[in-house]
Amino acid sequence: MKRPTLLRQILVTQAAIVAACCTLMVVASLVATAVVMRAQQDRSLRHLAAALREGIASERRERTMSLEEAAAEFFDELALPDHRFELLRRDGQPAVAIGGRSDWDPVDLPTEPGTCRTASAAGFWRGGRALRACVAREDADHAVRVIAVDALGDSRTLALIVPLLVALPVAMVFGALAGRVLMRKRLQVLGVMAEAASRLDARSDPRLDVHAEQQELADVEAAFNRLLARLGAALASERRFSQDASHELRTPLTLLRLRLEQLRARMSESSAVRSDLDDILGDVDALQQLVDSLLLLGRADLGEIPREPVNACDLARDAAARQRDLDGPAGPAIEVIAPDEILVEGDEPLLARAVGNLVENARRHAGPQARVRLSVVEDGARVRLVVADDGPGIPDDLRPSVFERFVRGPRQRALTRGAGLGLAVTRAIVSAHGGDVGTRPSDMGGEEAWIALPRMSAMASS
Repeated sequence: MKRPTLLRQILVTQAAIVAACCTLMVVASLVATAVVMRAQQDRSLRHLAAALREGIASERRERTMSLEEAAAEFFDELALPDHRFELLRRDGQPAVAIGGRSDWDPVDLPTEPGTCRTASAAGFWRGGRALRACVAREDADHAVRVIAVDALGDSRTLALIVPLLVALPVAMVFGALAGRVLMRKRLQVLGVMAEAASRLDARSDPRLDVHAEQQELADVEAAFNRLLARLGAALASERRFSQDASHELRTPLTLLRLRLEQLRARMSESSAVRSDLDDILGDVDALQQLVDSLLLLGRADLGEIPREPVNACDLARDAAARQRDLDGPAGPAIEVIAPDEILVEGDEPLLARAVGNLVENARRHAGPQARVRLSVVEDGARVRLVVADDGPGIPDDLRPSVFERFVRGPRQRALTRGAGLGLAVTRAIVSAHGGDVGTRPSDMGGEEAWIALPRMSAMASS
């Protein structure tokens, strides 16, 4: 299952936060607007009711008329659109009612002086409008009630709310897109750190050198650099030990071989001890090859590789010639298919050892009479040196690990000497030169091992 990316998780979290914040903002805006509009309308209705009381009292003083007549006269003079003025009796029924629409139902509106209320559900909506009423006391038996369209149920108010509701998803989408762009930019440093870490190898300076600006990422980079420094120190110590031990072993092994050869020379051909000495000399040869291989591995890992033009075709011809000398006249010659010159860049002795290891490995495991073919071909910007044979090949379960150190199959352990370092040395040398190695079944029926090295361009070689 594909793992979720950090960017995706951050974007999902950010989108949820944006949605929550936008929703909360819209709801808070609507609530605040409703509170302010309700307070303003109630204040207006109360002021209007107080004005009606004063107007009725003034009419009664000036014109000497009854309360109902004065109320009807003043209500008619002060008539406002979408407003209803009522003079209520003690039982809550209107004695005088002027203005408003005929379908406004006064039922469930407040009748107690000093109260403001919107009509209840029973008579809430009339023509899509809610009614809001405020009551002010006129005298002990009467009260003045002012009725108007509820500001919160007015279609004009609803028209103001619609843009907010439409803006909510727009703001969420915009926030998510903007967050994606900004977050991706901010997280680029993680990709830079990953790329820097992927470029590190045993021969490079064990530091990321990203120089992250953000404090948290700078702390992570510093922690990784400290870890890499400790690992680099441990690896360097291991290499020094391997190199020192290999160098110290070369001299006693050389002296041991010399003494064994001197002892063998003093013995007759028929002596049984001479046969044992031949076996011991073979073991010493294997130990010397092991020490040489360890030295080569250490040198390749340290990256101490001089860079000079090397003819890959000469490497192939020289490797075939060396193997012919080892095989003797009775063995079949190594077939070489190569042009006159294809240049690579690197250390010629090391590259010669790498190619020779492939040829020697093919001869050893394919058999003394097997057909071995060494070809050099250009493959784009790379040069391939391919060693193919018609031997038994490599078992499928062993092929992925043949270039590992000290890896040998059961058949090889039984039939040949060696420590299983030849192909590992080849891979280390080729990797130090910026190339790679591989193996696969050969078209000749056996195995095909190859080395791919960067081709030296004509400009670089001039």
